[in-house]
Amino acid sequence: MPPLAIVCYQQFKSTYWPSYRRVNCWCLVTLASKLERQIELRVSGRLELPVGNRFKFIEREDHLPYEAISDTGSSLIAGPYAAVKTIGQTLNLKYNLSYSLYMVPCDQIDDLPDIYFVINGTRFNLSPQNYVFKVGIYVYKQNVIIFFKHGEVCFLGFSSRKSRSTWIFGDCWIRQYCHIFDLQNKLIKLCPALK
Repeated sequence: MPPLAIVCYQQFKSTYWPSYRRVNCWCLVTLASKLERQIELRVSGRLELPVGNRFKFIEREDHLPYEAISDTGSSLIAGPYAAVKTIGQTLNLKYNLSYSLYMVPCDQIDDLPDIYFVINGTRFNLSPQNYVFKVGIYVYKQNVIIFFKHGEVCFLGFSSRKSRSTWIFGDCWIRQYCHIFDLQNKLIKLCPALK
């Protein structure tokens, strides 16, 4: 049995590693990885955003494919500034300077389209239930939180970064796709999480 590491925020199906009962992975997509000091998901791909009945392709200025790493320490999906701005504007969202994130009306999450990442030729959809997150608002008094929920606000789970070519797939991605790190074969495999 090759050494494996599994990162998953929800239970998923797998026949790949049957000795682990909760892991029953199907639809495995093999991705090349780079194993050095840390395990990285290094992929080449593009981003597609549905607009009406067409797709808007979000590409780099130099038309080369994007690269991405998977990071369990990141809550959001971080991407190039121009690409994240295009996503926010295409979805008609307002940018909040205080939070440096796009705001989403909480009652409209189900109306948003899936966003597609094409990785090594395979299309991975990301649902709005995973790329939008809700934050509770609490009332503060003299720097002490009064545990009274005043309401909720919703944000797009994409943040922008200075890099023009690299994405960081954080929790918003990992909630939808479990990762199996096959250290012996230097592969990373993605499995859809159960709903």
